[in-house]
Amino acid sequence: MEGVNRIFLFHSDNGFVHAFVGPTLTDVATEIQKQTDIAKPNVGIEFFDTAGQRLTPEFGPDWTWKTLQRTADDPDPAQVRRRLQAWVDHVSSHLRKEPVWLHEYLTQCGDIWVAQESPGQSLTRILDGLPQPGEESIDDCFKNLHRLVGHPFFHLADPLHNLWHLLGGTH
Repeated sequence: MEGVNRIFLFHSDNGFVHAFVGPTLTDVATEIQKQTDIAKPNVGIEFFDTAGQRLTPEFGPDWTWKTLQRTADDPDPAQVRRRLQAWVDHVSSHLRKEPVWLHEYLTQCGDIWVAQESPGQSLTRILDGLPQPGEESIDDCFKNLHRLVGHPFFHLADPLHNLWHLLGGTH
């Protein structure tokens, strides 16, 4: 993913995160704007790149969102790690409560591994695939997150992406 913009989108309550990739920040902003249900009542949206740099929307004279702009703040990779960990904790908590539901969902989606697994094994496999902000670099966390819930410049949602939405994430 060299030479591209890798952007985390967090809900301000850390209950939702997505990973967007695009050749320019304008392309990333355009892709984000295509998502019709990112907004959640009473919850803001924040953007960071993989260096921990905060980004904000840049608006044109007509108040339409044109692109993302890096702020003058110093990069804060520790904050990105904390936010990612909060999201991992949130998702893990939901999944641990419903291992049978998760197993059935993966079966319905045609997951090729689920036929060989018990619900507990499916849960372990999915949890093991989540980003590990305390152990991995932010770049590696982004790659893992993008694989699970990401939006490439073109988007083909996979079952795990949709699973996060079933757990309450909107976009």
